[in-house]
Amino acid sequence: KYHRDPLCGQCASAAFFRDLLNEVIEVYKPENLKKLPKDLPYLLLAGGNDPVVGKVWGFEKTLAIFKTHLHGLKSKIYRGARHEIMNENNKDEVWQDIANFFSTSVK
Repeated sequence: KYHRDPLCGQCASAAFFRDLLNEVIEVYKPENLKKLPKDLPYLLLAGGNDPVVGKVWGFEKTLAIFKTHLHGLKSKIYRGARHEIMNENNKDEVWQDIANFFSTSVK
């Protein structure tokens, strides 16, 4: 279905990548991380083979940064999964983990 969809598979423009990089830089600025509500539960998930987050190493680096600013942070990495964890072979596990997070963390 994805490959037949005329809205998929397009090349992103240079402006897209410039804007994306600028926003990622903004997210990781300490003054912006300090603005995140400390009393909310957070869930950070990624595929262990996701090249976008830098695989396991990149995920753990991101997790360490966010842990310094967020108290209610839960996380999980799905070994062998890539970027679209909700569409991977283990998608049932991912969706169940998300449902469990909301049923136990969100009041």
